[in-house]
Amino acid sequence: KGEECSKPGASNGQSGASKKDIIRMAQCCCGNIKLTCLGNPIRVSVCHCYECQRRTGSAFGAQARYSCSKVKIEGKVSSTVYTRKGDENAGKIHFHFCPNCGSTVYYRFDGMDDMLIVTLGAFADKDFPKPTVSVYEDRAHSWSQMTHSTCITQHWA
Repeated sequence: KGEECSKPGASNGQSGASKKDIIRMAQCCCGNIKLTCLGNPIRVSVCHCYECQRRTGSAFGAQARYSCSKVKIEGKVSSTVYTRKGDENAGKIHFHFCPNCGSTVYYRFDGMDDMLIVTLGAFADKDFPKPTVSVYEDRAHSWSQMTHSTCITQHWA
């Protein structure tokens, strides 16, 4: 568990990409870990749980979920992994971050072996699709407008 979807140079289904496919790039702050994501994510979400607040140093985490077959992971260094138990008796979550700059770039959930979740900030793309799912809203900061946003179509307390 917690293994990368692809090792540098590994084939993962991207070789047959057409010119119409969207290619999105994500990376850590120093650029030592880079992800190439093919197409739009399966979903974009925000999480207000206390662990995401601590992990990001912000009021919520924002992430994009991709199928592993749509992501290629490359880098000058291998990611360092921090594993913790998920909230509410969920399985483990494996956070992959750069050992050089400390940026969390992506993570994986036990039991979701074909999914890779990329932190939204790693894309540094102001035109990235908006979140449509908001979770742990009962833990959101009172001033957060995300829980009242019209782009959010699924709200979970």
